[in-house]
Amino acid sequence: MTIDFQLIYEEIYVAVFLCLMIGTIMGYLGTHVLKRGIVFIDISLAQFAAIGAVLAGHVFYDHGHSHGHGHEYEPLAYFCSISAVILVAIFYSVVHKYKKNISLEAIIGVTYAIGFATAVFIISVCGSQELHAESFAGNLNAIMGFGSIAPCMMAYGVVAICALLFHKPLTRISDNYDSKKEGIYVIFWDILFYTMMGVAISYSIVHIGVVMVFVYLVIPAVTASLFTDKLSFQMPIIILAVAVASIIGLSVPYIAYDSWELELSTGPHVGLILGLILIVAVLVKVVASHIIRSKG
Repeated sequence: MTIDFQLIYEEIYVAVFLCLMIGTIMGYLGTHVLKRGIVFIDISLAQFAAIGAVLAGHVFYDHGHSHGHGHEYEPLAYFCSISAVILVAIFYSVVHKYKKNISLEAIIGVTYAIGFATAVFIISVCGSQELHAESFAGNLNAIMGFGSIAPCMMAYGVVAICALLFHKPLTRISDNYDSKKEGIYVIFWDILFYTMMGVAISYSIVHIGVVMVFVYLVIPAVTASLFTDKLSFQMPIIILAVAVASIIGLSVPYIAYDSWELELSTGPHVGLILGLILIVAVLVKVVASHIIRSKG
C-alpha cells in the first residue's frame, strides 16, 4: 500500500493556499473578536450572508442564469451577501454604541435566531435547501485552479489592505471596547470592522462553509493568545497553526481514500487538527507555567 503524495499535492495545493489565506485573515480578525468578547459574531454574519446567497441563487435559478452550481460565483450572489452583512454591521455598530443593560453577545444571539428563522422561511418558500446546505458545508472539492478562487483572493486582498491601513484605530477600539469614553466616530470604525468581517465571510462560506469560517476565526486566535498579547507575536503562531491544520486536514481524505477507499469530507478534519493544536498548546502552557513556578 503506497500513498502518492505528489498526486495529493497536485490535488490540494490550491485549496491549501485558499485555506491559508482565509485562516490568516480570519485569525487576525479573531484577535479583535476575542478582545471585543463577541465570539459568535461570525456565525450571525455568516447566517445573513448565506441568506443573501440563497436569495441570489433563487433569482439566478428563476431567470436561467445558473448552470449547475456556478451561480454561487456570480457577482449578484456576492453583492446580495455583502449587502446583507453590511446592514447587519451597521445595526451592530449602532446598537453597541447605545445599548443599555443588554450585552452585545445577547443581541448577536437574538439576531442569529432571527436570521436562522428567516433562512428557514426562505428555504420553505424558494425550495433552496441544497444552496443553504452548501453555504454551511462549503465546497472545497469544487475548486478547479486559482481562477475559481480569484474573487475570494481579491476580496481578501481588500480586507488585508484595510487591516494594514486601519490597524491602529481598530486595535484601540478593540482594547477599550466596553469603554463609554469613545466618541461617536467609534460607530464608523465598528461598521468598517464588521464590514471587513462580512466581506471575508461572504467570500469564504462559498468555499469552506460556515463551520470552518468559525473554526479559523476562533481557534488560531485563542491558541496564539495563550502565549502572548502582542499581535506581532500572535500572527506567526496563527499562521503556523493554520498551515499545519490545513495541510494535514486537507490531505487526510485523500490518504483515507487511497488507503482504505473511505470517502471523507475535508472541513471537519481541519477543525479537528486545529482543536488538537489548541489542546497541545494548552498543555504546553500549563507545563511551562508549572516549570516557571517551580523554579521561582
